[in-house]
Amino acid sequence: MSNVELLLAAMQDPINLLRMFYIHRPRPYQEAAIRSIYNSILHQTGDQYTLLFPRQSGKNEVSCMIEFALLMRFSFGDFQIVKAAPSFRPQAVNSLARLKTRFEQAKRLKRFLRHPYPDTLSFRHASAHFVSASRDASQVGLTASLLLECDEAQDVDLDVWDTRFLPMTASTNAVVVYYGTPWTSETLLYREHFSPENHRILVDWETVAESIPAYGDFVRKQIARLTTGSPIIQTQYLNQFLDYNVSPLLTKTAQSRMKGRHDPQREVKPGQRTIMCLDVASTQLIEAAAAPDPRVDSSAAVVFGVKEDEDGTRRYDIIARHGWQLPTQPILVAAVKDLYQRFAPSHILVDVTGLGAGLFLVLEALGLPVLPITITSTVKSRMGFGLIGLAEAGRLRDYRHTPGDPHQAAFWAQVAAAELELLDSRRCKWGVKNQRIHDDQLVAAAMIIEAETLPLRDASSFVIEAHDPLESDF
Repeated sequence: MSNVELLLAAMQDPINLLRMFYIHRPRPYQEAAIRSIYNSILHQTGDQYTLLFPRQSGKNEVSCMIEFALLMRFSFGDFQIVKAAPSFRPQAVNSLARLKTRFEQAKRLKRFLRHPYPDTLSFRHASAHFVSASRDASQVGLTASLLLECDEAQDVDLDVWDTRFLPMTASTNAVVVYYGTPWTSETLLYREHFSPENHRILVDWETVAESIPAYGDFVRKQIARLTTGSPIIQTQYLNQFLDYNVSPLLTKTAQSRMKGRHDPQREVKPGQRTIMCLDVASTQLIEAAAAPDPRVDSSAAVVFGVKEDEDGTRRYDIIARHGWQLPTQPILVAAVKDLYQRFAPSHILVDVTGLGAGLFLVLEALGLPVLPITITSTVKSRMGFGLIGLAEAGRLRDYRHTPGDPHQAAFWAQVAAAELELLDSRRCKWGVKNQRIHDDQLVAAAMIIEAETLPLRDASSFVIEAHDPLESDF
């Protein structure tokens, strides 16, 4: 057979085509998805697919391989692929850049590639358009003659998709493919995945592990660390949709696992490794401490004893708590200094989002091992998901129930009142909405998530020398 005949034969099977020109060879679990979607397009079936892969297992590469094969197969006509993502930058741009790179890596094809517009990549006469599905973006004038793709469909607005994107297939009967990570039952991905007309392509992590053993090792470690009760594990690795948007932050099971039997401590034990987290009240500091009031924001400190398993997994036992309601800065500095001398933490994580910034500078000047934590929405999402994982896995335990301990009582009241609101597949909001209760003790406990990768050291004697900054003008 001539080269032309070989190429024409290869174009009937996308896997053969990819083996000839694409830099990466499709893995077995990717091949079935590519063939199914490609053949539907060749036969103009107008089918709809949802493709769910566990996180970091090659879902984006599958999309790129399909686009690559289609642009080659239909390069001699004015055919169009439209791919939508929740945002143009970075998501749509990343998809375009990936496809462009794959063509450039195929040396014989590079000369036929054009990039006429920021959102368009053309191979000969066929084109792929990468656009934003944001409500504020413009998607006018596009027609999906070959394929319409929705990337991260769990984060795309249903109304935007229905009114702006689905009509792009009205005159073409193009195949529609939804890629994404399962999230809640209120998402576009959920609606389309359970549509009677939909073809579901699901790949579980065990199947991926057959081709990539290291991936299996990684997922097993994540499940051991966070447990299958974690929303992160359920959605990103087990392909499970969540049936709630708002729920208690911690399940009854997680709360039960957090209740330890160890005693609270007044000081560090020999050889014990500790970390302290400090949530600083957002209320303006005043000169006199007010009477305790659960409606008033407080500064809270939580001291953790830290143990490491043989595989490096850390376990955190809360060994002490303290709280201060509307203290002056000198009072708070003196209290933290005292805790440092008694518990010798390797690190003191300080919330510097608001008024904590000034406190951090004073503690740093004292020579304490402080680490600033700015609790942005992204950081708080990470803390919330991480706290759920620690609690579900039994890796975070409180000291035994101690009658007369107001800070422990406040913590468990905050746990009981805290709610989790899922925003999208990467973000959540959590906290206590009841205005009679603040979440300072809970936030201080959750800050330990930011210390997961910090180095530890055993306890030793600590003495702060020289003059006392409390006598200066701080």
